[in-house]
Amino acid sequence: MTQSEFEHIAQELRSQMLKVALDFFGSQDDAEDVAQDAMVQLWRYCEHIDAERNVEALAVKMAKNCCISMYRKRRHAESGDEVFDSLQNHA
Repeated sequence: MTQSEFEHIAQELRSQMLKVALDFFGSQDDAEDVAQDAMVQLWRYCEHIDAERNVEALAVKMAKNCCISMYRKRRHAESGDEVFDSLQNHA
């Protein structure tokens, strides 16, 4: 896929990614972050996408993966904060 072809369908792909993220998080801000991250990843990969590949399905999959990644990072940060708080209380 050329960059020109990608630019032609980018808005539709972004809308699909935004919907996936909004369904996942229920937050417009989080959905915007996910859509942006996923679009950047897809943009970097677009030259490797062949004509037979379902770009819409790939975009949705990338958005889901970004949602999961963001969720895990938050969980990890929250558990790290709990450990830090616990250590401070025992000091």
